[in-house]
Amino acid sequence: TGHETLATLRERLAPRRPAFAIFVDGRNEAFAQLWNDYRDDYAHYRDPSYELVHSNLAWKRLFRVSRLAMAVVTRGELFGFSMRREHPLYGAIRYGLLPSPAQARAAAADPARARAFEANLRALHAELASEGIGLVLATVPFWQERFASGVFDPASDYIDAIGSHVRANNALVRALAVELGTPLVDLEPLSEERWLEDDCHFNPQGEEQVAERMRAAAQPLLAARRRASYGTGGASD
Repeated sequence: TGHETLATLRERLAPRRPAFAIFVDGRNEAFAQLWNDYRDDYAHYRDPSYELVHSNLAWKRLFRVSRLAMAVVTRGELFGFSMRREHPLYGAIRYGLLPSPAQARAAAADPARARAFEANLRALHAELASEGIGLVLATVPFWQERFASGVFDPASDYIDAIGSHVRANNALVRALAVELGTPLVDLEPLSEERWLEDDCHFNPQGEEQVAERMRAAAQPLLAARRRASYGTGGASD
């Protein structure tokens, strides 16, 4: 989500001083936006107390003395062991606040649910600019008929609400790119079978399309970095 992207920027990306950063947020954002008891800090979606060392704790104690138990239990998630709990992105979700399809549709119609996404993108832009790092924004594809998810049941009635929010997020990204004067990589037009493996993950042909579009968007930022480096007597990269 954009909330987690902002944390990644501060903790891991900005200290590396890249020339630019490309952010492709918006699809996973829809899950938090549709979740019940919405909060702008996404605490309604993520359990802040989640720690990997506590997941499947009883089984992990057994695994310390029996690799055979580990081999048996983790194949097919037997006897109450949950691989989902071992994946921080899925294990930390507050599934008790999963919306019903009707609640998800109502949330999709609430403009306030986009508030945090916009605020996080604006914060990304401001913090990168303060560090002299360029920003490229990107929309996301969404092939609705091939929706695949570890959060919502792909065969459920949620799909229209998710698709609505993904498209709204893409529209917001386009508008912010214009307002903030940042390059835009528009990937939503690639929402077709020939480019995608499922609703949002690209096949090899799609990845080539993405790479070419991102290269075109990045070239002006790299050129500006080189000009700045020459102007200060530094070496180009």
